[in-house]
Amino acid sequence: MGITEILSNLRKVFEKVLVEDEGRFYLVTIYSGGKPEYVLCLPRTAEYLYGKVDLVERAQTLRCLDLLYSPTGLYVFAKDTSEFLEKLKEKMEVLA
Repeated sequence: MGITEILSNLRKVFEKVLVEDEGRFYLVTIYSGGKPEYVLCLPRTAEYLYGKVDLVERAQTLRCLDLLYSPTGLYVFAKDTSEFLEKLKEKMEVLA
């Protein structure tokens, strides 16, 4: 499934990637420079790929359900994992 591939690719690029299973979602904390920099919420679905990414310092909460409705952060929508990773990188650059 796409989420496993996404996490594997993130672990190749970033020094540390932590994943917390929240039931319907995966909360992914992405570390850079020895500290948490991004938070990514990925829903558990086999139908389509989407997620929401934000800077940890701007995120109002570290729970996926709250992050999805937060006014900060950017959504990523894609048809496959390679497109998702490309768009995620673009969104992270915008947020940085």
